[in-house]
Amino acid sequence: MRVRLPGHSCKRAPRGARLAPLVLLGTLAAVAFAGCQGRGVHPVTRSTPLAGGPRVVPQRLHRAVLGDPAGLAPLYRPLSARLGVLTVRDDADWRILAAAIPTLGPCPDLAGGAVIGLATEAGTPVDGAWPLQVTGAHLVGRAAVLEAGLQGGAYLPNGIICIETVYVPGARQIVAIDLDGWRQYLD
Repeated sequence: MRVRLPGHSCKRAPRGARLAPLVLLGTLAAVAFAGCQGRGVHPVTRSTPLAGGPRVVPQRLHRAVLGDPAGLAPLYRPLSARLGVLTVRDDADWRILAAAIPTLGPCPDLAGGAVIGLATEAGTPVDGAWPLQVTGAHLVGRAAVLEAGLQGGAYLPNGIICIETVYVPGARQIVAIDLDGWRQYLD
């Protein structure tokens, strides 16, 4: 036996009407939470001024094939699974690089520029071509965007790492690498 109260219906409210207060409450909580988050201070460098900065041609220092890159770990920063970059800014960094690549030669003027190494872990190219080529850099102040190209083709997956080191006069910091139009920004 059902008892009906005067002025009340036994029908349930539509589903949307029941969820509306919950959705509103969730939205307000998300907005409040996002507004309370601290914003980290990160230097912002716009891409346009860097690409429009004066272009310099880096001096190629050395090309090397490495079997074990463990000695370069303090300098090396991976950009992807098979590509990485290293930056040499002082004599201590140069000693690390020279220990890993004994045939490197004399240290350039690190007060007037930086040594950049671009490395690929793709393996040995089947056709014998060198897999990387640094072609230029754009400077704004002492910040640089390094331009490079990657040679396509077949590679033997033997764990060999090919590294090309260049000296970029005027650069102190590499902020991005433009590899065949793919731009990777560094911290």
